[in-house]
Amino acid sequence: MQTFGKIAFLGMGLINSSLARDLKKKKLCKEIVATSRSKKTRNIVRRLKLVDAVYDTYENTVKGADLIVIGIPVDAYEGVFKKINKHLKSGAIITDVGSVKKEVIKKIRKIIPKSAIFIPGHPIAEQRIHAQRLAFMVYLKMLGVF
Repeated sequence: MQTFGKIAFLGMGLINSSLARDLKKKKLCKEIVATSRSKKTRNIVRRLKLVDAVYDTYENTVKGADLIVIGIPVDAYEGVFKKINKHLKSGAIITDVGSVKKEVIKKIRKIIPKSAIFIPGHPIAEQRIHAQRLAFMVYLKMLGVF
Protein backbone atom coordinates (compact mmCIF):
# COMPACT_ATOMS: atom_id res chain seq x y z
CA MET A 1 0.00 0.00 0.00
CA GLN A 2 1.72 3.18 -1.19
CA THR A 3 0.09 6.38 -0.04
CA PHE A 4 2.51 8.90 -1.56
CA GLY A 5 4.80 8.98 -4.56
CA LYS A 6 7.56 11.15 -3.11
CA ILE A 7 8.03 12.35 0.46
CA ALA A 8 10.59 15.06 1.22
CA PHE A 9 12.05 15.72 4.65
CA LEU A 10 13.56 19.12 5.39
CA GLY A 11 15.74 18.62 8.43
CA MET A 12 16.73 15.19 9.75
CA GLY A 13 16.51 15.38 13.51
CA LEU A 14 15.01 12.71 15.77
CA ILE A 15 11.42 12.95 14.56
CA ASN A 16 12.05 13.30 10.82
CA SER A 17 14.75 10.64 10.71
CA SER A 18 12.57 8.22 12.67
CA LEU A 19 9.59 8.91 10.45
CA ALA A 20 11.66 8.53 7.27
CA ARG A 21 13.13 5.25 8.46
CA ASP A 22 9.71 3.85 9.33
CA LEU A 23 8.07 4.99 6.08
CA LYS A 24 10.90 3.43 4.08
CA LYS A 25 10.75 0.17 6.04
CA LYS A 26 6.99 -0.11 5.54
CA LYS A 27 7.24 0.94 1.86
CA LEU A 28 4.47 3.52 2.21
CA CYS A 29 5.78 5.63 -0.67
CA LYS A 30 7.81 5.26 -3.84
CA GLU A 31 10.63 7.61 -2.90
CA ILE A 32 11.90 9.34 0.23
CA VAL A 33 14.33 12.25 -0.02
CA ALA A 34 15.84 14.59 2.53
CA THR A 35 18.13 17.48 3.22
CA SER A 36 19.69 19.09 6.25
CA ARG A 37 21.45 22.41 6.61
CA SER A 38 24.49 20.57 7.97
CA LYS A 39 26.74 18.69 5.54
CA LYS A 40 27.72 16.41 8.43
CA THR A 41 24.08 15.43 9.01
CA ARG A 42 23.51 14.89 5.27
CA ASN A 43 26.49 12.53 5.21
CA ILE A 44 25.19 10.60 8.22
CA VAL A 45 21.76 10.25 6.59
CA ARG A 46 23.43 8.95 3.41
CA ARG A 47 25.62 6.51 5.34
CA LEU A 48 22.68 5.15 7.34
CA LYS A 49 20.56 4.92 4.17
CA LEU A 50 17.59 6.49 5.95
CA VAL A 51 16.24 7.81 2.64
CA ASP A 52 16.58 7.10 -1.06
CA ALA A 53 18.35 10.38 -1.88
CA VAL A 54 19.91 13.26 0.04
CA TYR A 55 20.09 16.70 -1.55
CA ASP A 56 22.19 19.73 -0.65
CA THR A 57 19.40 22.28 -1.10
CA TYR A 58 15.85 22.66 0.11
CA GLU A 59 14.71 23.56 -3.41
CA ASN A 60 15.98 20.33 -4.99
CA THR A 61 14.59 18.27 -2.14
CA VAL A 62 10.99 19.43 -2.54
CA LYS A 63 10.79 19.20 -6.35
CA GLY A 64 8.01 16.77 -7.25
CA ALA A 65 7.23 15.88 -3.63
CA ASP A 66 3.67 14.93 -2.73
CA LEU A 67 4.32 15.33 1.00
CA ILE A 68 6.87 17.61 2.64
CA VAL A 69 7.69 17.23 6.33
CA ILE A 70 9.40 20.24 7.88
CA GLY A 71 11.73 19.46 10.77
CA ILE A 72 13.90 22.56 11.03
CA PRO A 73 14.17 25.26 13.71
CA VAL A 74 10.94 27.26 13.80
CA ASP A 75 12.81 30.55 13.35
CA ALA A 76 14.12 29.26 9.99
CA TYR A 77 10.66 28.44 8.56
CA GLU A 78 10.01 31.74 6.83
CA GLY A 79 13.36 31.79 4.99
CA VAL A 80 13.07 28.15 3.94
CA PHE A 81 9.48 28.54 2.76
CA LYS A 82 10.51 31.52 0.64
CA LYS A 83 13.20 29.31 -0.96
CA ILE A 84 10.93 26.35 -1.71
CA ASN A 85 7.81 28.32 -2.62
CA LYS A 86 8.36 28.23 -6.40
CA HIS A 87 9.46 24.59 -6.37
CA LEU A 88 6.36 23.08 -4.75
CA LYS A 89 4.29 20.63 -6.75
CA SER A 90 0.68 21.66 -7.20
CA GLY A 91 -1.36 19.87 -4.53
CA ALA A 92 1.67 19.17 -2.33
CA ILE A 93 0.87 18.60 1.33
CA ILE A 94 3.21 20.32 3.76
CA THR A 95 3.35 19.53 7.45
CA ASP A 96 5.81 20.16 10.24
CA VAL A 97 6.98 18.72 13.53
CA GLY A 98 7.66 22.03 15.28
CA SER A 99 6.03 22.78 18.61
CA VAL A 100 5.21 26.45 17.98
CA LYS A 101 2.15 27.00 15.82
CA LYS A 102 0.32 30.33 15.91
CA GLU A 103 3.07 32.52 14.41
CA VAL A 104 4.19 29.78 12.04
CA ILE A 105 0.72 29.37 10.59
CA LYS A 106 0.28 33.11 10.08
CA LYS A 107 3.65 33.48 8.30
CA ILE A 108 3.54 30.32 6.20
CA ARG A 109 0.00 30.73 4.91
CA LYS A 110 1.06 34.09 3.45
CA ILE A 111 4.05 32.55 1.65
CA ILE A 112 3.01 29.19 0.20
CA PRO A 113 1.11 29.06 -3.07
CA LYS A 114 -2.63 28.37 -2.93
CA SER A 115 -2.01 25.13 -4.83
CA ALA A 116 -0.13 23.70 -1.80
CA ILE A 117 -1.77 22.55 1.42
CA PHE A 118 -0.21 23.37 4.81
CA ILE A 119 -1.33 21.13 7.66
CA PRO A 120 0.39 22.13 10.89
CA GLY A 121 1.64 19.10 12.78
CA HIS A 122 3.05 18.65 16.24
CA PRO A 123 5.13 16.12 18.15
CA ILE A 124 2.52 14.01 19.90
CA ALA A 125 4.59 12.04 22.35
CA GLU A 126 7.21 12.51 25.01
CA GLN A 127 10.89 11.68 24.39
CA ARG A 128 10.76 8.47 26.39
CA ILE A 129 8.69 6.80 23.66
CA HIS A 130 10.73 4.66 21.26
CA ALA A 131 11.61 6.52 18.04
CA GLN A 132 9.81 4.11 15.69
CA ARG A 133 6.60 4.31 17.72
CA LEU A 134 6.85 8.06 17.72
CA ALA A 135 7.42 8.12 13.95
CA PHE A 136 4.42 5.92 13.35
CA MET A 137 2.24 8.06 15.62
CA VAL A 138 3.30 11.22 13.75
CA TYR A 139 2.49 9.48 10.47
CA LEU A 140 -0.98 8.51 11.71
CA LYS A 141 -1.60 12.06 12.87
CA MET A 142 -0.58 13.40 9.44
CA LEU A 143 -3.11 11.06 7.85
CA GLY A 144 -5.80 12.35 10.18
CA VAL A 145 -6.32 9.12 12.12
CA PHE A 146 -6.35 11.11 15.38
